[in-house]
Amino acid sequence: MANKHEKAPGSRQGFRWYLTVLAQNFPDWVGLNFVFLLTCLPIFTLGPALSAMGYVMEQLAKDAPVKLLRAYCSTFRSRFLSKMAWGLLFLSLNILLATAVWYYLDLGGIFTALSGLGFAGLILLWGVGLHLFPALTWPEASLRCAWLDFLSTLPKSVLAVVLALGLLGAQVLLFPAVVPLTLTAGAVLPGLLLVFPRRQE
Repeated sequence: MANKHEKAPGSRQGFRWYLTVLAQNFPDWVGLNFVFLLTCLPIFTLGPALSAMGYVMEQLAKDAPVKLLRAYCSTFRSRFLSKMAWGLLFLSLNILLATAVWYYLDLGGIFTALSGLGFAGLILLWGVGLHLFPALTWPEASLRCAWLDFLSTLPKSVLAVVLALGLLGAQVLLFPAVVPLTLTAGAVLPGLLLVFPRRQE
């Protein structure tokens, strides 16, 4: 007989919460990952795609009844213009820093140090971008609230960003060996890591 006082998945802590939420409706997580990658193909749609993924991810993490494709497409359309600007800004900064890294690395000599600075800037950009992921995707979150939440749960938030950055970096460095992982859960795994410091309570 089930325990009537058993904790709901949302009340579980840390890694146990992560695994429980991921295990629930796993095919939906795979479907969300696939639709996200598909809508990112034009590249410039990164902002709206992340926003739509964040909304559906919130519903799945809460175990709320949601029709994945309908919810994703409606959110993608409704936030297309509002989320396009910061998505393009993020992509532009990535292109600028990546170009600087390769340019100065190719020059060699003393310019190698500048290449290292560009690479450090690229990592910092992704760290900040990953941290702001909830604020840029969840409708009730704002940038100010995101920074306050980050400071109030600093150790967990920093750990979540580092782990998420490591997962994304591993997928890039180990390509194409990790293509099956990328196609099934490559985006939702880091996304859930970024969620649980703020959502596990």
